[in-house]
Amino acid sequence: MNPDPHTQDCKAPESRYANHFMVGYNALEFLIDFSQQYQDCEAALTHTRIVTNPVYAKGLLKTLQAAIDQYEQTYGLMPEPESKEQNLGT
Repeated sequence: MNPDPHTQDCKAPESRYANHFMVGYNALEFLIDFSQQYQDCEAALTHTRIVTNPVYAKGLLKTLQAAIDQYEQTYGLMPEPESKEQNLGT
């Protein structure tokens, strides 16, 4: 019997740590780069780029905001991140 070509292997997703983010956009899509930045290295090491349409980007924003609100209700307010740059659009 042939396996169903529509089923996927049930593997845990790969996890990567990110402490540096860059967001770019154009009329049709948002690009979100996830990177690691180290003190002794000038450039951030980008390991993942997510490309999505503006509607899904807005949905991601709402999902993250809801998760942050719930986190802060449980554990208390988070401090604001210290950011060297605000590169949020290209």
